[in-house]
Amino acid sequence: MADWDRAYAEGEGTGLRMVSNAELVGFRRLVRPVRGQVAVDAGCGLGIFSRQLWQLGYDVTGLDWSHQALVRARTATGERRLRYLEHDLEAGSPPGLEPSSVDLVVCRHSLAYLIDRAAFIDRVRGWLRPGGAMYVLTSVREKVPELWWPAGLTRAEIDGLGQGWDSVARCEPSRVGRTAGVVLRKDGAPAP
Repeated sequence: MADWDRAYAEGEGTGLRMVSNAELVGFRRLVRPVRGQVAVDAGCGLGIFSRQLWQLGYDVTGLDWSHQALVRARTATGERRLRYLEHDLEAGSPPGLEPSSVDLVVCRHSLAYLIDRAAFIDRVRGWLRPGGAMYVLTSVREKVPELWWPAGLTRAEIDGLGQGWDSVARCEPSRVGRTAGVVLRKDGAPAP
Protein backbone atom coordinates (compact mmCIF):
# COMPACT_ATOMS: atom_id res chain seq x y z
CA MET A 1 0.00 0.00 0.00
CA ALA A 2 2.84 2.36 0.78
CA ASP A 3 4.11 2.06 -2.80
CA TRP A 4 0.72 3.03 -4.22
CA ASP A 5 0.41 6.00 -1.85
CA ARG A 6 3.92 7.15 -2.71
CA ALA A 7 3.26 6.89 -6.45
CA TYR A 8 0.01 8.84 -6.23
CA ALA A 9 1.52 11.46 -3.88
CA GLU A 10 4.36 12.02 -6.35
CA GLY A 11 1.91 12.52 -9.22
CA GLU A 12 2.42 9.14 -10.84
CA GLY A 13 -0.46 7.04 -12.02
CA THR A 14 -2.18 9.82 -13.93
CA GLY A 15 -2.21 7.75 -17.13
CA LEU A 16 -3.44 4.62 -15.41
CA ARG A 17 -6.89 3.34 -16.20
CA MET A 18 -7.71 5.87 -18.91
CA VAL A 19 -11.06 5.21 -20.57
CA SER A 20 -10.97 4.64 -24.33
CA ASN A 21 -13.87 5.25 -26.67
CA ALA A 22 -13.87 1.55 -27.56
CA GLU A 23 -14.19 0.61 -23.89
CA LEU A 24 -17.07 3.04 -23.34
CA VAL A 25 -18.93 1.72 -26.38
CA GLY A 26 -18.48 -1.89 -25.22
CA PHE A 27 -19.41 -1.01 -21.63
CA ARG A 28 -22.59 0.81 -22.64
CA ARG A 29 -23.60 -2.01 -25.01
CA LEU A 30 -23.06 -4.77 -22.43
CA VAL A 31 -24.13 -3.05 -19.21
CA ARG A 32 -26.89 -0.76 -20.51
CA PRO A 33 -26.57 1.94 -17.81
CA VAL A 34 -29.72 3.18 -16.10
CA ARG A 35 -29.84 6.61 -14.45
CA GLY A 36 -30.33 6.49 -10.70
CA GLN A 37 -28.85 3.03 -10.19
CA VAL A 38 -26.12 2.38 -7.61
CA ALA A 39 -22.56 1.56 -8.68
CA VAL A 40 -19.38 0.67 -6.80
CA ASP A 41 -16.03 1.30 -8.50
CA ALA A 42 -13.76 -1.23 -6.76
CA GLY A 43 -10.11 -0.20 -6.96
CA CYS A 44 -11.06 3.23 -8.32
CA GLY A 45 -7.62 4.85 -8.08
CA LEU A 46 -7.95 8.47 -9.21
CA GLY A 47 -11.69 8.04 -9.83
CA ILE A 48 -11.48 8.28 -13.61
CA PHE A 49 -14.15 5.64 -14.24
CA SER A 50 -16.10 6.68 -11.13
CA ARG A 51 -16.61 10.07 -12.79
CA GLN A 52 -17.61 8.35 -16.03
CA LEU A 53 -20.21 6.29 -14.16
CA TRP A 54 -21.51 9.45 -12.49
CA GLN A 55 -21.86 11.10 -15.92
CA LEU A 56 -23.92 8.09 -17.01
CA GLY A 57 -26.30 8.78 -14.10
CA TYR A 58 -25.15 6.30 -11.46
CA ASP A 59 -24.98 7.02 -7.73
CA VAL A 60 -21.29 6.05 -7.32
CA THR A 61 -19.03 4.95 -4.49
CA GLY A 62 -15.37 4.55 -5.38
CA LEU A 63 -13.31 2.21 -3.20
CA ASP A 64 -9.51 2.18 -3.03
CA TRP A 65 -6.87 1.41 -0.44
CA SER A 66 -4.64 4.31 -1.46
CA HIS A 67 -5.37 7.36 0.65
CA GLN A 68 -3.38 9.56 -1.75
CA ALA A 69 -5.33 8.36 -4.79
CA LEU A 70 -8.61 9.16 -3.05
CA VAL A 71 -7.38 12.63 -2.05
CA ARG A 72 -6.74 13.32 -5.72
CA ALA A 73 -10.05 11.74 -6.78
CA ARG A 74 -12.02 13.88 -4.34
CA THR A 75 -10.44 17.10 -5.58
CA ALA A 76 -11.55 16.29 -9.13
CA THR A 77 -15.27 16.61 -8.30
CA GLY A 78 -17.60 17.85 -5.61
CA GLU A 79 -20.67 15.90 -6.67
CA ARG A 80 -22.75 14.38 -3.88
CA ARG A 81 -23.68 11.32 -5.94
CA LEU A 82 -19.97 10.51 -6.15
CA ARG A 83 -18.31 9.30 -2.93
CA TYR A 84 -14.89 7.81 -2.24
CA LEU A 85 -14.06 5.44 0.62
CA GLU A 86 -10.67 4.16 1.71
CA HIS A 87 -11.04 0.39 1.82
CA ASP A 88 -8.90 -2.71 1.26
CA LEU A 89 -10.93 -4.89 -1.12
CA GLU A 90 -9.53 -8.03 0.56
CA ALA A 91 -10.82 -6.95 4.00
CA GLY A 92 -14.48 -7.80 3.48
CA SER A 93 -17.28 -5.39 2.75
CA PRO A 94 -16.84 -1.70 3.48
CA PRO A 95 -18.98 -0.13 6.22
CA GLY A 96 -22.44 0.79 5.00
CA LEU A 97 -22.45 -1.51 1.97
CA GLU A 98 -25.44 -3.76 2.56
CA PRO A 99 -26.18 -7.07 0.82
CA SER A 100 -28.29 -6.73 -2.35
CA SER A 101 -27.89 -2.94 -2.42
CA VAL A 102 -25.84 -2.39 -5.61
CA ASP A 103 -26.76 -2.57 -9.30
CA LEU A 104 -23.24 -2.54 -10.74
CA VAL A 105 -19.73 -3.25 -9.46
CA VAL A 106 -16.87 -2.12 -11.68
CA CYS A 107 -13.42 -3.63 -11.29
CA ARG A 108 -11.12 -2.03 -13.88
CA HIS A 109 -7.47 -3.06 -13.85
CA SER A 110 -7.61 -4.05 -10.18
CA LEU A 111 -8.81 -7.66 -9.95
CA ALA A 112 -5.39 -9.08 -10.83
CA TYR A 113 -3.84 -7.41 -7.77
CA LEU A 114 -6.10 -9.27 -5.33
CA ILE A 115 -4.69 -12.32 -3.59
CA ASP A 116 -8.05 -14.03 -3.04
CA ARG A 117 -10.01 -13.08 -6.16
CA ALA A 118 -12.62 -15.79 -5.59
CA ALA A 119 -13.53 -14.44 -2.14
CA PHE A 120 -13.81 -10.90 -3.52
CA ILE A 121 -16.01 -12.03 -6.41
CA ASP A 122 -18.27 -13.91 -3.96
CA ARG A 123 -18.59 -10.72 -1.87
CA VAL A 124 -19.48 -8.76 -5.00
CA ARG A 125 -22.18 -11.29 -5.87
CA GLY A 126 -23.64 -10.69 -2.40
CA TRP A 127 -23.60 -6.89 -2.86
CA LEU A 128 -25.57 -7.09 -6.11
CA ARG A 129 -29.31 -6.81 -6.43
CA PRO A 130 -31.10 -9.40 -8.58
CA GLY A 131 -30.22 -8.58 -12.18
CA GLY A 132 -27.08 -6.72 -11.07
CA ALA A 133 -23.78 -6.94 -12.92
CA MET A 134 -20.05 -6.96 -12.33
CA TYR A 135 -17.89 -5.36 -15.02
CA VAL A 136 -14.26 -6.47 -15.12
CA LEU A 137 -11.66 -4.90 -17.38
CA THR A 138 -8.21 -6.42 -17.32
CA SER A 139 -5.02 -6.59 -19.29
CA VAL A 140 -4.58 -9.94 -21.04
CA ARG A 141 -1.30 -11.31 -19.73
CA GLU A 142 -0.44 -13.18 -22.94
CA LYS A 143 -0.80 -9.97 -24.97
CA VAL A 144 1.13 -7.41 -22.89
CA PRO A 145 4.81 -6.92 -22.04
CA GLU A 146 6.05 -8.94 -19.06
CA LEU A 147 6.39 -5.72 -17.04
CA TRP A 148 2.57 -5.42 -17.08
CA TRP A 149 1.84 -9.04 -16.07
CA PRO A 150 1.03 -8.23 -12.42
CA ALA A 151 -1.83 -5.99 -13.64
CA GLY A 152 -3.39 -8.64 -15.87
CA LEU A 153 -5.05 -12.01 -15.97
CA THR A 154 -4.35 -14.94 -18.28
CA ARG A 155 -6.94 -15.95 -20.88
CA ALA A 156 -7.73 -19.02 -18.76
CA GLU A 157 -8.32 -16.84 -15.67
CA ILE A 158 -10.54 -14.50 -17.69
CA ASP A 159 -12.53 -17.47 -19.02
CA GLY A 160 -12.96 -18.76 -15.46
CA LEU A 161 -14.53 -15.52 -14.20
CA GLY A 162 -17.97 -16.63 -15.41
CA GLN A 163 -18.23 -19.61 -13.08
CA GLY A 164 -21.19 -19.26 -10.77
CA TRP A 165 -22.80 -16.38 -12.69
CA ASP A 166 -26.07 -16.60 -14.59
CA SER A 167 -24.78 -14.93 -17.74
CA VAL A 168 -21.49 -13.72 -19.16
CA ALA A 169 -20.86 -11.20 -21.95
CA ARG A 170 -17.49 -10.10 -23.32
CA CYS A 171 -15.88 -7.30 -25.23
CA GLU A 172 -12.31 -6.55 -26.29
CA PRO A 173 -11.81 -2.77 -26.16
CA SER A 174 -8.30 -3.07 -27.61
CA ARG A 175 -7.95 -3.79 -31.33
CA VAL A 176 -4.90 -5.95 -30.60
CA GLY A 177 -6.52 -7.86 -27.74
CA ARG A 178 -4.43 -6.37 -24.93
CA THR A 179 -7.48 -5.84 -22.74
CA ALA A 180 -10.61 -7.86 -22.14
CA GLY A 181 -13.93 -6.73 -20.72
CA VAL A 182 -16.30 -9.17 -19.05
CA VAL A 183 -19.80 -8.50 -17.70
CA LEU A 184 -21.03 -11.05 -15.18
CA ARG A 185 -24.76 -10.95 -14.40
CA LYS A 186 -26.67 -12.24 -11.40
CA ASP A 187 -30.08 -13.95 -11.36
CA GLY A 188 -30.62 -14.68 -15.02
CA ALA A 189 -30.66 -11.13 -16.34
CA PRO A 190 -30.29 -11.59 -20.10
CA ALA A 191 -27.00 -10.71 -21.74
CA PRO A 192 -27.33 -8.32 -24.67
